[in-house]
Amino acid sequence: MGAELFFPAGERGEEAVAQIRQAKAICARCPVRLHCLAFALSTNQEDGTWGGLTPSERSLRRRRAARRQARTVSPRGLLDCSGVG
Repeated sequence: MGAELFFPAGERGEEAVAQIRQAKAICARCPVRLHCLAFALSTNQEDGTWGGLTPSERSLRRRRAARRQARTVSPRGLLDCSGVG
């Protein structure tokens, strides 16, 4: 098994889908899967299967996390700059 298994040419097409399926199966049994995924998310890896997720799956996860974070910011947490100037 080479690293190329985790870096198919795209996410579509029969061959790419088969490669992704194989990579995800390996990731599912990997003891460092969560560390791998955390690295990919924190460093914005754009290519390859990392921690069992494809680039589009990681992108979706980042967007959802950003929306959740935006909803949890309260107006009280913002700085009051009315007296500045």
